[in-house]
Amino acid sequence: MKKLYFLRGLPASGKTTWAKKKLATLNRDGVRRAVLTNKDAIRKRLRAKGINSETRVIRRETELVTKAMKAGLQVVIDNTHFHPPHELRYRQLADEYGYKFEIKSFTHVSVEACVRRDLKRRNSVGEWVIRDMHSKYLSQRVNEQQEKNVMRALLIRSPHIEKILDGKKIWEIRGSRTDVREQVGLVRSGSGTIIGVCDVVDCIPILTDEQSRRNARKAGSKPSEVSLGYYKNTFAWVLANPQYLKAPVPYKHPTGAIIWVKLDAQVEKAVQRAVKH
Repeated sequence: MKKLYFLRGLPASGKTTWAKKKLATLNRDGVRRAVLTNKDAIRKRLRAKGINSETRVIRRETELVTKAMKAGLQVVIDNTHFHPPHELRYRQLADEYGYKFEIKSFTHVSVEACVRRDLKRRNSVGEWVIRDMHSKYLSQRVNEQQEKNVMRALLIRSPHIEKILDGKKIWEIRGSRTDVREQVGLVRSGSGTIIGVCDVVDCIPILTDEQSRRNARKAGSKPSEVSLGYYKNTFAWVLANPQYLKAPVPYKHPTGAIIWVKLDAQVEKAVQRAVKH
């Protein structure tokens, strides 16, 4: 299956270097098998400046990507890509043309490294731009990466948690993106116990009521019951492989935790022993 590579990361995080190497590998032996798009290059060609020109730039990039997929070429899209509509647009295009949508993330590169690299570039975007972008889009992800080796559990109210564990709900709707891709515990809110586990396998932006209604069953709801507006930004955390524990595992709930709780080593071992193999 052909791929659409969707790059994401701060300026100077290494996206363009990776994109150029990937393009050279795909187009080895001088045979054109892939194309690379980049908004900065499009802005330069269109002589587009300022925020009012962005609609024209986005339209042109979408045209180039669509044209490439119609021709059967693989696609590498090299931009920061933190704004949810961009991901949704290209996910839909990839699905329409039978491409695999693959995110290549550079969000693990520290903001300090990006600032240092940017200062050495000919067309520096500036330290303030990088730090502001990091503050808006990546601060939560940094915390998630730092906690990567700690098992965590997701707090979910009844009856939603039972729907997940019964396989009737594979989308957990939330107001923020997550980079978690691992097995997590499932806490029945207010119970003080972990009653199951599941895998978090993806995170998809939800941008329209039509998209929300079309996928209502995945979220354990009826189409007539769903609509956007509860969250400023809406995301579907995609879940897989749910299973009840053999017996609920108690844990100590930290003050202020409303989404995730970090499990200490003793509780994590208890959860793993209670997983039905």
